[in-house]
Amino acid sequence: MKKYKGINYRFRPDSYWVDKTIRQSILRDIKGTERRKLIDDALKNGRFDKVEDALVGAELQSGLRDRLGSLHPHFMGGE
Repeated sequence: MKKYKGINYRFRPDSYWVDKTIRQSILRDIKGTERRKLIDDALKNGRFDKVEDALVGAELQSGLRDRLGSLHPHFMGGE
């Protein structure tokens, strides 16, 4: 029984996952704009293994975030 008019109840999406690539899933949760750019560049150029583990997480630890922000204000964006 159709409850609402105009809804295609037979529709099924190809996927329930937003990320279509591993790259998208890695970059999705990274809050820092500059860190996201750095990691994206490393992924595109095959140098992801050179990125420090502390920079890859969704959020930086407070002390590291403060130190990066003191190097340049660009590192404060999104963190």
